[in-house]
Amino acid sequence: MKLTKKVQCAALAVLLGLSGGALSGCGSSSSSDGRIEVAQWYHDYGEDGTKEAVKKYAEEFNNSQDKIHVTVTVVSGDYASKLNAALLAGNGPDVFESEPSGEHILAGHVAPVDDLFGDALSDFNQNNIQAVTYKDKIYGVPMTDGDGLLYYRKSMLQAAGVTPPTTLDELIAASKKLTTGKVKGLFLGNSGCTQDHIPQLAVWSAGNEIIDSDGNVKFNNDRTVKAFNKMTQLCTSGSLLQGASTDWYDATAFTSGQTAMQWAGQWSLPSVQEALGDDFGVVPWPALDDQGQPATWYGGWYSQVNAASKNIKAAKQFVKWLWVDNKDAQKEWSTKFGATAPVRQSIIDDTPALNKEPASVFMEAIKKYGHLSGGVYWSTSSMTALSTALGNVVNKGADAKTEIEKAATTIANNIEKTKAEAKVK
Repeated sequence: MKLTKKVQCAALAVLLGLSGGALSGCGSSSSSDGRIEVAQWYHDYGEDGTKEAVKKYAEEFNNSQDKIHVTVTVVSGDYASKLNAALLAGNGPDVFESEPSGEHILAGHVAPVDDLFGDALSDFNQNNIQAVTYKDKIYGVPMTDGDGLLYYRKSMLQAAGVTPPTTLDELIAASKKLTTGKVKGLFLGNSGCTQDHIPQLAVWSAGNEIIDSDGNVKFNNDRTVKAFNKMTQLCTSGSLLQGASTDWYDATAFTSGQTAMQWAGQWSLPSVQEALGDDFGVVPWPALDDQGQPATWYGGWYSQVNAASKNIKAAKQFVKWLWVDNKDAQKEWSTKFGATAPVRQSIIDDTPALNKEPASVFMEAIKKYGHLSGGVYWSTSSMTALSTALGNVVNKGADAKTEIEKAATTIANNIEKTKAEAKVK
């Protein structure tokens, strides 16, 4: 028995745990009065005002149109898994937000949108554009940006006679000196040196990329070996906070005085400022040595169009209206609901708070020291391979060169498989 589109959507909604208006997120259609219905998905941001804002934007667009009507669905829970399931089922929303995902692009789930930018393209952070560029086609419009930096408590460093670290040796020495009593010198997360971006930062600090834009592995060298061995010194020094009640993406351990330094995201800036006033500063992840470079990751959310949409033209028209033409909405979205970075230089220039410290340090770090966290050829399994390599070196005393070679082989094989299976050539 062939299921109707309505029954398929209802089944998918039950599977994904969606309700109410979520059925309208099951792809575009035309209503009885001839309107083109466009469904848009967001993940649940949590910050006050975000749900109201995205619905306001859709309403403003709808009021400007005669034939296109956009409905917004905010998806709670594991957004990435629910989006992936919907796209694989062929019943995904017409427009959705996503972090840069090569898996979506190469699987043919995302329509190119390079025709939407026009003269505005040069105003966007080109790092963000490259994150969703494949074979000279752009597969998303950047919405917001962000990065991570090393937060440090000024008063604690001053009392210990420590300056903000610029190399890994300085970070190791500072972490040890700042560890006193119940206060640890550094918090990288409850998983320590294998936490999220830390293995990537180790590679970048050596002056390496992990893979290049063509999918070639670039980190299998002596510089990465040195970085992994230096990370072992840091992570076995006894100066790292472990077992905190919150993880690295929440700055509570830092603001409560459990640690003198913490690696944390830009989104933590408002809560840190509220708790500590001006008694803190931020710097990028320190360089490995004088041959290395400070580092951070950059990444954010993108508005993308479902390649399987029945109304791609209408969906792209909405994306252009909101994320290319409507700079007032873009500025509000990137500055009002937490600390994220605008993806357009003109908006940064027009926002005084972003042009003074500490926010300006984040803005500069994205452009000067930022590395793509992800990319078209990056995958969860590749991230696991890199994290496992560093974890084995730090926690098991494994040989760094051997572990790095294993990770490089795994990642290269993943990339070759990805290229072979890509539907978009």
